[in-house]
Amino acid sequence: MNANLDQQEAELVQSLIQSGRRIIGIALGNPYDLLAFPQLRTYLATYEYTVPAMAAAIRTIFGAIPAQGHLPVSLPGLYPLGHSAADS
Repeated sequence: MNANLDQQEAELVQSLIQSGRRIIGIALGNPYDLLAFPQLRTYLATYEYTVPAMAAAIRTIFGAIPAQGHLPVSLPGLYPLGHSAADS
């Protein structure tokens, strides 16, 4: 949450990305963290950090439910307003 504003969290995510393992980013607050990690190939934004939102993210990652949302903002240089998983 807010890794784009927290240097330690950003460094942790960068080290995970550099490990060569498959990484899935999950933004629990807003999608802007992806701007700090544009190399992530899989990214999910829940827009909140409640237990139901986190459970839905996990269910989406494991294929139990489809990703249905659309970006309510643009992520300059990455995705336009309204982008969705179906666009990828």
